[in-house]
Amino acid sequence: MTIFGNAAKKSAAAFLLFAVIVSLAFIAACSTYADQTPQGNQALPVPEFPLNKASVTDALQESGLPWTARDTVFPDGSTRQDENVLDFTLYRDTSQIGFLSSAMIGGERRASIAFLNYFGESPYMDVHNPPREDWESIIVFFTLLYGGFESAHQVFRYFDSEVEAIPRQTMESPRFEEGALWERVINDAYFRIVLVRPVGSSDEYFMSISVFSDWDLFGPLEAQALAETPDEIEPEPELEWWEILLRYPPEPIAHEFWLDENSITEAIQKSGLPWTASPAPGFMDSILEGSYILYNGTTQLGYIRNVVIDGERSLHGLFLHYQWDRPALFVDIHTQSREDWDDYIVLFTNMFGGFESAYQILDYFNDEIDYIERRVPEPLSTFIGDYAIWEREINDIHVIITIARYYGRAEEHMSTIFMFTDWYTFGN
Repeated sequence: MTIFGNAAKKSAAAFLLFAVIVSLAFIAACSTYADQTPQGNQALPVPEFPLNKASVTDALQESGLPWTARDTVFPDGSTRQDENVLDFTLYRDTSQIGFLSSAMIGGERRASIAFLNYFGESPYMDVHNPPREDWESIIVFFTLLYGGFESAHQVFRYFDSEVEAIPRQTMESPRFEEGALWERVINDAYFRIVLVRPVGSSDEYFMSISVFSDWDLFGPLEAQALAETPDEIEPEPELEWWEILLRYPPEPIAHEFWLDENSITEAIQKSGLPWTASPAPGFMDSILEGSYILYNGTTQLGYIRNVVIDGERSLHGLFLHYQWDRPALFVDIHTQSREDWDDYIVLFTNMFGGFESAYQILDYFNDEIDYIERRVPEPLSTFIGDYAIWEREINDIHVIITIARYYGRAEEHMSTIFMFTDWYTFGN
């Protein structure tokens, strides 16, 4: 087992949700900033958190980076949806580099950047992957941006002297062959850099950089994705079926399907919804075989997958939402609200069939969902703050609905709907 085994499973889910990703949002840039320790051992100034655009621009200019930071624009036209978090998209000319995020929670700071790391010709965007010769400049930029260090090059000196000795670990990923984690506590700040080597390449790239002030608040979320060495990996507890359903999308387990585009369209029309459904593109169908994408106009609502095994049917819905309070990398995602839940349930009731009415499940769900206990994931999730599972057997059909609330968000989102006829075939 490698340190990236579980992270790869999560990265597959992130790829399917186009949401980037990963697990967490991170910070970086590039420069040839001169290493000058401030007079009188004065620490670097600490910008106001969450970071504003002026602070980011100043750090870019001071470190000599040819990059720009643009406000992240949400579907409702706003550039900010949480007072504790502020996000920017980083560009080099017209090429996207990654997402910059900063937060101030309970007086504790965190800054991070997630690099796009797309290698090859992208049908969606022009991506710039900073090469190794930019690493020093990137770390200097990040050091200036976070502030409080002894000099602009303090962090890089540690990194440069230690990075070659870090063991490279095999990654269970179709995109990356190896990865490594460098981490250090410097001036009471926790600094972490993740490196990756793409498949077929001899070059390494930054995948993410993060720095934060409080391990109790931010550390467990970061530590879940990576452990320093294989010996330090804590085995995950045995998961119950509902935990597996919440954490991981279903893997292909059959090649027979009972719903097609026409039958899904008929169910949409019967539900009185202005939605459409299209087969998932080839690269997605290879992972979630037999999937359909559900649209509201041009915005994506989520994915539908149906499977039949030995005459037993299942129907799975995976709904998209902005996990990290920023637009997805490649697609326009529908901004989900609680009012959408009724439509989702009615549609899936009509698609599956066999119920007394289109509202039979909905009536039970609305009567019970607010009384179901909200739970905190164990071990801690990198993105889910709490969640709830609603389940019922209605007309010999098992119905499971998961809802979740993401960190920094007040509202809950419907994550999945799962219906199936036989517990032995699908419930385990």
